[in-house]
Amino acid sequence: MTTDIRNASLETLVDSEAVALRMAELLIEGVQAKTDGLFRVALSGGSTPKRLFELLASEPYRSRVAWDRLQIFYGDERHVEVGHKDANQTVAQAVLLRHVPVPAENVFPIPTGATVSADAAVYEKSLKAVYGADTLEKGRPLFDLVMLGLGTDGHTASLFPGQPVLHETKAWVGVAAPEIAPYERITLTYPAIVKLLQ
Repeated sequence: MTTDIRNASLETLVDSEAVALRMAELLIEGVQAKTDGLFRVALSGGSTPKRLFELLASEPYRSRVAWDRLQIFYGDERHVEVGHKDANQTVAQAVLLRHVPVPAENVFPIPTGATVSADAAVYEKSLKAVYGADTLEKGRPLFDLVMLGLGTDGHTASLFPGQPVLHETKAWVGVAAPEIAPYERITLTYPAIVKLLQ
């Protein structure tokens, strides 16, 4: 696994099942390879990760993951109440988290109980606390692995075309209100995602 885009390779897989299988292997390999601290992963929402979650929650994958060495974050979230059927966290909880022994304190849901801006600020504060600094440092990514899907309009996380959050250069977490999709969103910004690649 590379964190340097200049040395990255492109893998073309035959279908969504192959993608889910490959992502499961990347996660397992990453956790096994990291020897200095916990492995931080940002999960994707939408339809992309559901099959991956099913695989990770079942054997032989479930027993291959050192769940106590994993910290789970989210790349984005719809600003809906906890437990809402459209929340990324609801899907992750139902399909993956309730079936694996990941410690509760290692899961960092995006808060949705206040205003979207206030909740984004709280989430960014929790990311900074885990990272141990208020600014992202070159060569020290926020996450070890960021799982991203891609919408038909080209959006990833909740970085939808035309949204002001696309121009964010400092904040790690932002908000979006896409006209083509329901709900306001809280999302990782390009600075938080791109630092994985530097």
